[in-house]
Amino acid sequence: IMYDEQNEPLGRLIYFTAQKIGVQAESFLRPYGLTLEQLHLIKTLAADGELSQQHLGVATNKSAGNMTRLINRLEKKGLVARRGNPADRRSLLVTLTLQGTALEQEIAVLFEQFSALLHQEIGAQEKEEVRRVLRRMTANLENMECSNKQRSGADE
Repeated sequence: IMYDEQNEPLGRLIYFTAQKIGVQAESFLRPYGLTLEQLHLIKTLAADGELSQQHLGVATNKSAGNMTRLINRLEKKGLVARRGNPADRRSLLVTLTLQGTALEQEIAVLFEQFSALLHQEIGAQEKEEVRRVLRRMTANLENMECSNKQRSGADE
């Protein structure tokens, strides 16, 4: 199906744009041996500091299994460290190592350049409108998730 620009479904446009952003971002990260998924985790730790694996999973929207796999890989690279949580012996806290912090700072500069290229010729008002629309769509999706859970719970 061919769509003209005026009638292209938003979901399709968002999907293809996100896919292209991901491909470009991965190519920027390749020399550092990182994936976009790993960078997201590193940036979350850089912004929020030490977090439990569970909180880190929530913050990055990852399952417990995916979170363990990601942390294992980053730990092997020397970028994160785990330690027991003194407040809850059943959980582990994850933090960036000095090497992880240095790498995050280096990559932050790279991604500022990437963002500048991505946002060329897009004004501040346009960016704010896109943010507003995407937040609204996210809220709509979250409402749909809640409705689906309520319906599936009522079926039991």
